[in-house]
Amino acid sequence: MILSANLMNHPKISAQNQSEIITYYISARSITISLQEISEAANLPIGWKSDTTPGSLINIETVSAMVLGLGADSLYAFEAGRDPMGYSRESNFFLRSHNVLSAAIEGGSKKGFMAFGPYIQLTPGKYFIEFYLRCPNPTSGLGYVDVQDSDSGIVANSTALYSYYFLPSNKWSRVQLAISIKNPNNKMQFRCWWEPVSNMDISLIRVRSL
Repeated sequence: MILSANLMNHPKISAQNQSEIITYYISARSITISLQEISEAANLPIGWKSDTTPGSLINIETVSAMVLGLGADSLYAFEAGRDPMGYSRESNFFLRSHNVLSAAIEGGSKKGFMAFGPYIQLTPGKYFIEFYLRCPNPTSGLGYVDVQDSDSGIVANSTALYSYYFLPSNKWSRVQLAISIKNPNNKMQFRCWWEPVSNMDISLIRVRSL
C-alpha cells in the first residue's frame, strides 16, 4: 500500500498504469481493513493480530505497520460509511463487506450525501482532497463533491461529477480538489452528493499536502 500510494502521484506513471495502481490500492486497503479483530462487546474493529495462527495476539508493531499502510502519502485517510465520516442514513446506501459505500438504484437508494464530515481543523495552507469513486454507467447529473469550511460556511472548492471523471469498466477513479485554507479556526468537511441516475461506490477520502 505504501508503494502504491506514492506511485499514484509519480509524474512518469501513465494514466493506464495509474488506474491499475489505484485498483490495487483500493483492494489492498479493503483486505487490510477486513483483517482487523472485532470487539465482541462493541462490535467495532480494535486492531490486527501479528499473524493468523491460533493464539496470536494484537501487538503494537502490527497495528503500527497497518496504520502506516492505510495512511501512506496522506495527512488523513477517511473510510466512507465509517466514523468519523457520516452519510445520509435515510438514503438507503449500502456499506459493503468489501469496505465501500454503495448507492444502488435497484436497491432503493435515494439522493443524498454519501459522505460528509469529519469537521476537522486543518493548518492554514494548501491541500489536495481526493475522492475515490467508481460508477458502472457514468452520466450527467450524477452529483458533486465539495470541500466546505463549516465554521465559515465557505465552500473551498467543488466540482460536478462529470462522466469523464470515471474510468470505463467500473474501475476505481480519483477526483481531486485543490484547496487553500486561510481560516485558522476551520472545521473542514468533505462531501459527496449522489443523484439516482446511475449506481456509484465511494471507498475513501484522502487529504494530502499540495
